[in-house]
Amino acid sequence: NPAAVGQTVTLSLSASLRSGTWAVGESLILTWLGNQQAVFPSHSGRASVNVHTGDLTLSSVTVDDSGVYVVQSSDPQLKANASITVLEPISNVTLNVNQTELMEFNSSAELTCSVSSGSSFSYLWMNGSSEVSATGRLQLTDGGSTLTVVNVTRYDQGPFRCCVFNPVSNSSSDSVNFTISYGPDNMALTVNGQNTTSFSAGSNLTILCSSQSNPPAQLQWAFRGELVNVTGPLLELSHVGEDQSGPYSCLAFNNYTNMHDNITTHIIIASECVTINPVPVGSSVTLSSTVHVSTGTWIFNNNLIVFISPQIQAIANSWRDRVTYNSSTSSLTLRSLTLDDSGIYTLEDLNVFRAQLTLSVQGKDVLAFPFKPYELTCLSSIKRENMVYCLLQFHISVKPNKWLVMSFSAVPISNVTLWAKETNLVEYNDTAVLMCSVSNGSSLSFEWLDGNSTVTAGGQVLLSNGNATLTILNVTHHYQGPFRCKVSNGISHEISAPVHLNISYGPSNTTMMITPMKDTYKTGSKITLSCSAESSPPAMIKWIVDGVYLNQSGPQLQLENVTQGNSGHYTCVLHNTVTSRFSSASAMIQLNILSSVVVKPTSGPAMLHEPFTLQCEVAGSADTILWWMNGQPISADNATVFGMNNKTLTLNSVQPSDNGHYKCQAFNSVSNMTSSPYTVNVIYGPEMPTITGPTAVKTGDNVTFSCYASSNPPSHYKWYFNGSLVSNMSEYITPHLPKETVRKYICMAFNNVTGQNSSAYIMLTVVDPIENVQVEAPDNLATEGNSYNLTCNVTGPADHVYWMKNGELLHENNRTVFSMDNKTVSFIPLNHYDTGDYQCMAVNAVGNMTKTPIIQGPDFAETGGYAVFNCSAMSVPPSHFSWWYNGSMVANTSVFKAGPLSLNMTGEYTCMAYNNVTGKNSTNSAMLTVIGMKI
Repeated sequence: NPAAVGQTVTLSLSASLRSGTWAVGESLILTWLGNQQAVFPSHSGRASVNVHTGDLTLSSVTVDDSGVYVVQSSDPQLKANASITVLEPISNVTLNVNQTELMEFNSSAELTCSVSSGSSFSYLWMNGSSEVSATGRLQLTDGGSTLTVVNVTRYDQGPFRCCVFNPVSNSSSDSVNFTISYGPDNMALTVNGQNTTSFSAGSNLTILCSSQSNPPAQLQWAFRGELVNVTGPLLELSHVGEDQSGPYSCLAFNNYTNMHDNITTHIIIASECVTINPVPVGSSVTLSSTVHVSTGTWIFNNNLIVFISPQIQAIANSWRDRVTYNSSTSSLTLRSLTLDDSGIYTLEDLNVFRAQLTLSVQGKDVLAFPFKPYELTCLSSIKRENMVYCLLQFHISVKPNKWLVMSFSAVPISNVTLWAKETNLVEYNDTAVLMCSVSNGSSLSFEWLDGNSTVTAGGQVLLSNGNATLTILNVTHHYQGPFRCKVSNGISHEISAPVHLNISYGPSNTTMMITPMKDTYKTGSKITLSCSAESSPPAMIKWIVDGVYLNQSGPQLQLENVTQGNSGHYTCVLHNTVTSRFSSASAMIQLNILSSVVVKPTSGPAMLHEPFTLQCEVAGSADTILWWMNGQPISADNATVFGMNNKTLTLNSVQPSDNGHYKCQAFNSVSNMTSSPYTVNVIYGPEMPTITGPTAVKTGDNVTFSCYASSNPPSHYKWYFNGSLVSNMSEYITPHLPKETVRKYICMAFNNVTGQNSSAYIMLTVVDPIENVQVEAPDNLATEGNSYNLTCNVTGPADHVYWMKNGELLHENNRTVFSMDNKTVSFIPLNHYDTGDYQCMAVNAVGNMTKTPIIQGPDFAETGGYAVFNCSAMSVPPSHFSWWYNGSMVANTSVFKAGPLSLNMTGEYTCMAYNNVTGKNSTNSAMLTVIGMKI
């Protein structure tokens, strides 16, 4: 139990029965007596009973065979029942979906599981080998037969299957896969399969671009911001040269999701310098390049040797006497090498390539003590022919505390000019180069100013060409200036005009502010979303909600008179058209107004002793849910269980006390709502029927039987006699009954909701009445000392015969003997004590030869007085008496004294005589009239 459709089921009894009946639902199945059995038409060919034990066997069972089976027997007296559940095996599980082509974050999938046959089944959903549970975006409804995936992601592609099972079978649907469009995102670039981006000139490069996208994204290549005529994931470059150094970009576009993405990498192509290494001290060496550099630098250990530009090639003062630069070949010649010339030499074409060489100088070095002009102090001066002659003071560290006075001449400074290679720059992408020059002047000293602050070399800031050139690598927007160049030579100084750099940057540090700021909002509120970021020029701002662009741009988004439909994930997307950079900020707007709260059952009605679940369905987001019954809060206990964060209330075993009105109340931070009451009406029964009616009746009479069984909803009734349906009402009136020994009437109560039935029966005896009773004495006289017999002659069937002497019941003793079923009394021998009046009374199931009770009493009585009534009746054993007036019992003795009397006590007084052995009663009435007292 349960059994599957088509199986054979046997109900076995713990005690053997030789006769009885089996019934189920509204139908009698069979009856048997000894070795004989009779199967009713409803179960013909499918039911049989073991006549030795009473076991019932059902073959080829169907779902309709479910129910409570009842066996009844009168030999021995027994009634028992057992419940059988027959389930139909599950077959043909199918899975249907609303659509299979979906877009990530924008689409929702609904899968519906159905079966063509099966009963009492449950659902289990699988995604691949993982069980699907109702959490977050995954929702199970309609008793678990519908799975909804809200805002699908690329990981929701499946395969999805629906598994259906019941206690006797299980089956699964075919798999369903979704095609989910997403991306492009998570892009990556690799060059020759390596992590490095620096390669030698002449190399062959294969650049691979990848992105996560479905369908695959369309890929386009760009170099230095300009599109190239190459599409697809591969960009192949053969025998690359230095002029192919720079930023390479892969642009991805998904024409289904209409989304873009890109990734950029900087590739450096470098040529190695050609020279002799190592070289001896005092010799000369030429560092040459195969690539011509128009704008760049030669650097030794991060110190500038030569600054190269189309207008000028400036050699640093410390190198001027030993260095020659060839502008046509970009080569560098070093003379009179010393050990200090060992180190790293770098040739750099700005923003294009960078090449390095380590030079090793070996041999004996010669010390030198150069000094710098800006360390000199002019003590006095005289001007002659555009020359200024100064008396200078300087200190030589190799001779401490020794001073040398000498003459030195210098030219005054004039026309200091500051020139920037480019003033419109992009943060992190570009390098700022500022060069300071003078028209006149000698022995120059340069100082750089950013606003009022002095610029010093370090990090990304380089000073070269005797500090006449300021280079800021990968410039940031903090270096916008104004920049000025201050030139001095001890006799004069001058500051250039300021130069401002226009550095485009951002967007960065993007923030979104919501006014007013709350976790949740009420319907009708006004909400302002403001988006800002650091950006120059100001970024363009567009707004997205739940992945869909809104037709609105600008730093603010106004939401007026909001409704539940305004709930969602809001994103502002900022784009700087100069830097080509993007940034975004997001926030969640939730309107948690509860629009409806409804209590619904998750299955059928509440059945006695079975689990029953109510579900609180809330439209809106609820933080807390409370349950009420008949106005009182419900708390959890062994029989009451809350589930799904109090959204469900389960009564584990329904009891009659669970009848009532149930409500659920939902709360969140901005609202609360209580459902309308749901009435739980416990379904039960039918319980064992009670039959009222006589158990014996006279031949030719008819009988009324009433049947009642406690049940909700009220039971339907059927009466059976000899296996045939004789009535479908609770009350049954028999036809005029022929003479028969015993008749068995069965009442079956049936509840069409619970599907259960219960039966009871009553045995009716039909007999003829006793028509006459006489005592017959022998002709001879009754003489003491002789035997004497009295005979009771009865006309009609008698079950019992009683003898009375002088109105008292006669009992047997050693001289008084009853025989012939008490119809004869013998005195053996007679004694003078036996003198008296002898009567016999014959009794059967429908009566005895007693008369209607005799009432003795007045017909009239005065007010204020009393009326005494005496009731007597012939009965063996003697009757019990009760008196009734206006439907109420007023006495339980044979004598009734009414009074003191009043006029309203006029009426009919009834005496009832009752024999508690025969179970019979007889009544008679007397009329009393109360009159006023005579004066």
